[in-house]
Amino acid sequence: MPTVIARLEPKSDAHDAVLDVLREHVPLVHAEAGCDLYSVHSDGRIIVIVESWETGSALKSHATGPIFTDVNRQLEPLLSAPPRIDILTSVPMGDTQRGTIG
Repeated sequence: MPTVIARLEPKSDAHDAVLDVLREHVPLVHAEAGCDLYSVHSDGRIIVIVESWETGSALKSHATGPIFTDVNRQLEPLLSAPPRIDILTSVPMGDTQRGTIG
């Protein structure tokens, strides 16, 4: 189960616009096959998306699909830098419910 951490840095005047783009696309991503988690977090300056996918092929389908393409097209002019995307594998520790995502 791959976990993705995506960090977005909106331009100084575009934070709310980035959230609006994400609001439009999140329900579509949630409906994609293999999406276990797609959640958006912000501190008012940066936006972090935490994702969990059933399989690597589900993540690949998302990353090459039309929803991902459209959201990136809309976000590009609103960001001060390219998104930082980290694809990670869980290293479960401690309690099985609290020690892993997915």
